[in-house]
Amino acid sequence: MTPDNPSLYEVLGIPPQASPTQIKEAWRTTAKATHPDAGGTNEAFTTAQHAWEVLSDPEQRAAYAVSYTHLRAHETLRYLV
Repeated sequence: MTPDNPSLYEVLGIPPQASPTQIKEAWRTTAKATHPDAGGTNEAFTTAQHAWEVLSDPEQRAAYAVSYTHLRAHETLRYLV
């Protein structure tokens, strides 16, 4: 992914194979750091919240994982050409 468009995993600072417990811990840490009342921005908090909503739901996470894997493969091929 790119700095302008990080993956949901990158937003929470976790690897794609993170466990549900790791996702929850990363969400709490990221939410505290990005919350507007703690000096973060509304945009950063909203992005983190979206990442949590998708990655904490098994069905949404599975669908995201498929698109994430496809996108990563496409980016790899683009760099090889």
